Amino acid sequence: MLQAWVLIKDDRYLDGAFRCLDVQFGVNPLSMCFVTGMGSRSPRDPLHMPSLYDGVDEPVPGIPVFGVAAHLAQHNPFGRAAQNPENLYPAGQSPADPYPILRRYWDAHELVPMSEFTIVDMAIAAGVVGILSHP
Repeated sequence: MLQAWVLIKDDRYLDGAFRCLDVQFGVNPLSMCFVTGMGSRSPRDPLHMPSLYDGVDEPVPGIPVFGVAAHLAQHNPFGRAAQNPENLYPAGQSPADPYPILRRYWDAHELVPMSEFTIVDMAIAAGVVGILSHP
C-alpha cells in the first residue's frame, strides 16, 4: 500500500495502509493491540526469553507478535489443547463447528504461531509506523 502510494500518489493507498495498521493496533474482533505494552489490551506472554525470565510481570514493550492464527499444529500439546472445543469461548453448538478465525488468539508463549516475533517483523512495524507518522 505504501509503495503504491509513493508511486501513484493516490490517497486511497495511504488510507488502506492506515487501515492495515489499525488491525495490529486494536481495530479487530478481539479489540486487542498485537504490540506489547500498547493500549488497554496487549500481549502479556510473548515468546521473548528476556521477558519470560526478567522477574518483571509485564513483557518488554514494543514487541509486535504474530497474533491471530487460523490453525495450530496438532503435534504440539499446547496447540492441541488450545484448539480443543472445550477450551474455546464462545463454544460452538457442536465440536465440529468452526471457531471464528479472527478470534483465534491465546496469549501464551507456548503457542509459537501466535506469540513469536522476528527482527524483520519488528523492523517492518517500526518502518511502517515511522512512515505513517509523517505522510
